[in-house]
Amino acid sequence: MENQSSVQQSSSFQWKWVWVGVLVGAGLIAAFVALVDSVFHNPFIPPLIGSLCFIVTGIIVGYKSPGVTIREASVAGIILMVFSLFILTFGVDLTLPAGYWIFSFVLSFFFSMLGAWVGEQLQGTLPGSSNEGGKISLPWIAVGVVIGFLLNNFSVFLLFAIFRFGVTQILISLGISFVLTGVITGYRSPTVTIREAVAAGIALVIVDFLLVYLGFNQWLPIWYLVVGLIASFFFNLLGSWLGEQLQIRASRQATPVQSN
Repeated sequence: MENQSSVQQSSSFQWKWVWVGVLVGAGLIAAFVALVDSVFHNPFIPPLIGSLCFIVTGIIVGYKSPGVTIREASVAGIILMVFSLFILTFGVDLTLPAGYWIFSFVLSFFFSMLGAWVGEQLQGTLPGSSNEGGKISLPWIAVGVVIGFLLNNFSVFLLFAIFRFGVTQILISLGISFVLTGVITGYRSPTVTIREAVAAGIALVIVDFLLVYLGFNQWLPIWYLVVGLIASFFFNLLGSWLGEQLQIRASRQATPVQSN
């Protein structure tokens, strides 16, 4: 009955969640992009953080709204991009080619939709989110990669912009972000997803390794990648185990005690 009601709620377009997404996304973009732009004089980092804000907006809309609201989050992303491009064009007097507008619309639509899909997975409103039969769940690997990618970049770029800490603190915050990724996926997944969290962590290290080059124009030594893969395995394993334990405790507390 619960799934049927969710489907019924998601059958009609909910403009309320479009405007919630627009307001949330506008706040995130205004705060985060301005913060990193004032610290990192790099043309790659502010657009990266801005793109991640679209994903976060989609996650919030998908997770907090009743039913499936992927369409609403996608429309919110497009509206947000329209506002952003108008500000760049008329507020900053920046001339943007037509191809840039089209690419930005496609990107905002995709990132917002991706975030909403992750939010729906975390909420449990989408079918096929479990790993029944012991098979590894590809959707939950994807959820882990997206969440981990967000936490990795926010923990490095945003925290550095706020606290200006050194390399040791960056590595600590990065390790914590891997643990949190495992905790979130382990706690919100309907079944045991320790393998999925570990696989997501390994994929994240490879993606982060490439982003270091794009963001800082510097290749890290290959042994950094090897150490990162080993560390991510244990960090995500620890986080996913903690998440599963929290899920078990929550389910026990929610189960009413039967009296004789």
